[in-house]
Order: sequence, then C-alpha cells, then structure tokens
Amino acid sequence: MKTLDRKSQNVISKDWLSEFPDFKQYKPMLLIRRNGPVLCGFDLRTTSSKEDYEPTFFIHGLMIEAAPVMSMGSVFTSLTDKGARDYVRICSHEKDFRDASLRIKKSISPLQKASLSLYELIEFIKKQESYKYYSSYEFEIIILLLFYYGKVDKAEKELENALSIISRWDNSTWLIRFLGVKGWERKMRNLMNKDTLQENINK
Repeated sequence: MKTLDRKSQNVISKDWLSEFPDFKQYKPMLLIRRNGPVLCGFDLRTTSSKEDYEPTFFIHGLMIEAAPVMSMGSVFTSLTDKGARDYVRICSHEKDFRDASLRIKKSISPLQKASLSLYELIEFIKKQESYKYYSSYEFEIIILLLFYYGKVDKAEKELENALSIISRWDNSTWLIRFLGVKGWERKMRNLMNKDTLQENINK
C-alpha cells in the first residue's frame, strides 16, 4: 500500500475492524460504537503529507449535539513505548497496524470492554484531566450522563465542581469570552432536562 486513496482507506478501516469487531465503519477511516447516550470511536487521522495516520479515540455525547455532525470534542491519543505520538506509515500499514492497535487498546481502557457502565466511562474521562486544557466538553458529558441516568444529586455536584474550575480559567479562553461562567451554567441547566436530552439523542 503506497497511496491513501479511497480503496486503501477502506482496507485500513477493515483491518482495524478486524481488531475491534464491536465497532462499525461510519465512513472510511472513522469507526464508531454506541455506548448508551454516547458514541465511542476511532478516527484514523491522516497527516498532511498523507503518508501516515494516527489512531485516535474519541467520545461524542449524543446528549449534547443535536446536529448530525460528530464533534469529536473529547479526543484521546496513544503513545509509543518511547512516549512519542503513535503514527502508522501507510506504506507499512499491513506490518504495523496490529502492534498499533494493541498499544491503543492498552492505553485506552474503554477499548478493553465491549460495553461500559456509567461509572467506568466517567472514571475514564476524569482520569484524562482535560480541564487543564480549557475543555468544557468532558464536564458536559459527565454531568449529562449522571443526569440522564437519574443521578441528579451527583450531576449537581459535578456541575458545581465544573463551575468552580471554569471560573478560574483565563479570560482569553473561548468559553469565558463568548459564554462566560453564567452563560455556560445556563446552557447546562437547559440541557439538564429529560425531554431535551432524549430529543437530542433521537436526532
């Protein structure tokens, strides 16, 4: 395999599906699996040179996004044994993709089970500590998962914790500039409604 045309994209996708049979191909180089009100997936991202791709794992909250476009707002990558980002060369895909699939399975705990409980998914997201990079998406998934499954008190505690953290973010961050802490809280409280969540999930 030398070039990344549509045929080779489908071959790469099929090979990864052979290692993760509980996933389905959404489109070439993009594999998904539904886990309740969230989608977990692989984005086999090609580099600008189109000579390599990087397997990345993402979580998409169906509760948050009403539009039929995957946000891939919560993305996790694996590393090589030397701590470098894990790329697979297109020309050596057949030889190297299995080792790459084992590395990402080892580093991404949701890939080690065909389905996850509510708390397993939340525990994984929390361990990533993405709030350090000014991302509210993980907070939103955790809060809405708890609310969706009837854990209202825990959802409120997570919301309070998120508000405390977000209030300390730099004023230049997108969320602070365009929504503000109060605006984000209003957004979350509007989403913390069973009918709204179900409507988003069904779209």
